[in-house]
Amino acid sequence: MAKGIIRQSKDSASILLIPSGIELHPRYPDVSARLAAWYMMRTCTSKERMTGNHWINVSWDTAHRKWKHYDQIKNHALESGWLECNHKYCTGIEAKKRGIQPYTKSYRIAEQYRTGRFVQYTPKRNTSRPTWVTEHNTRAGQLLSEKLPMVWLPEDLEPETYWDAYTFTTIGLGQFYSSRCRYGRFFSPFTSLRSRYRARLQSKEDLSRIDIKSSQPLFLAAVAVELWGRVEPDIAHWVEICQDGDLYQEFVDYLGGVYTRDECKELFMKVMFAKAPQMAENPLFPWITEKFPTLRHVLFQLKTFDHKEVAYKLQRLESGVMIDTVALEYCKVHKVTPLVTVHDEMILPSRHVGWISKRITKACKAYGIQPKLRITENE
Repeated sequence: MAKGIIRQSKDSASILLIPSGIELHPRYPDVSARLAAWYMMRTCTSKERMTGNHWINVSWDTAHRKWKHYDQIKNHALESGWLECNHKYCTGIEAKKRGIQPYTKSYRIAEQYRTGRFVQYTPKRNTSRPTWVTEHNTRAGQLLSEKLPMVWLPEDLEPETYWDAYTFTTIGLGQFYSSRCRYGRFFSPFTSLRSRYRARLQSKEDLSRIDIKSSQPLFLAAVAVELWGRVEPDIAHWVEICQDGDLYQEFVDYLGGVYTRDECKELFMKVMFAKAPQMAENPLFPWITEKFPTLRHVLFQLKTFDHKEVAYKLQRLESGVMIDTVALEYCKVHKVTPLVTVHDEMILPSRHVGWISKRITKACKAYGIQPKLRITENE
């Protein structure tokens, strides 16, 4: 496993990080390596992709625009076994009939190469194109991407896994890929860092982290208010627990201490994001049905056609608050100071915590919720 932090050099821009042991196309090795490096970056953006539970959608138009000789290098990757294809897709017309989002064929790095182990590949032909990816068409995304080089990891930090080492290396090389998904979330190497590593991020001035307590349950309440058109008493009570109490401890008490707090948190995530039949069988669901009938109705309503709609709604709301409102204003006002966003968490100079706290509170109030913020100084 890679040790420590690799620092940026004048040759960093040309280096590609590709899965260890893969076979590149014999005629087009550089383009093949670019494809492999892209899949490494995409895989690293979420735990689900690293474990293989989520595939990576790639449209025909996008692929042919990104990589020359795409068909040849893709077919070679599939035949040599480092890339796998999920042939399921849904066109716009069919998706409209089914009430779901259209999607393309998807791919993933094969399991034996999806370990995080990587090698550095230097293209044989010099090119001015960056080896990393910047994919967003919003002003907020552009401004946030410009701030990524303003923070770094300490040199004595040791990675625990191969994927940690991969992320450390991309940051050390200055390969700050960034993108925004269709639901607004902003991704960069820092979103792949574990919380304890983000606590070690450094800049030219002291940094602090700020996040919203019980953000997912709180944003779920905001979605309920939006869909219901008013704040029902049970939703107001739900918000109160999220703000001033301990929601997950409430779950522990309801289940008689059989589950730990972390296990109850995981159970609630399944209530929100599982399909409706599995949600109804969840041991927490009777409690939600009894005490929060409005929430129950909203969850079933959102999952009528596609259970993923709950996640989509929450992500759009979260990114609307944290990225397109708060982060955008910060970037315009504080142009030369760092800001790293990890969904509902922000890492920024300690002297600006008061400023951004007011903006987060104001943005959340627009959706009928009053957040409770947690502020922690970086080590």
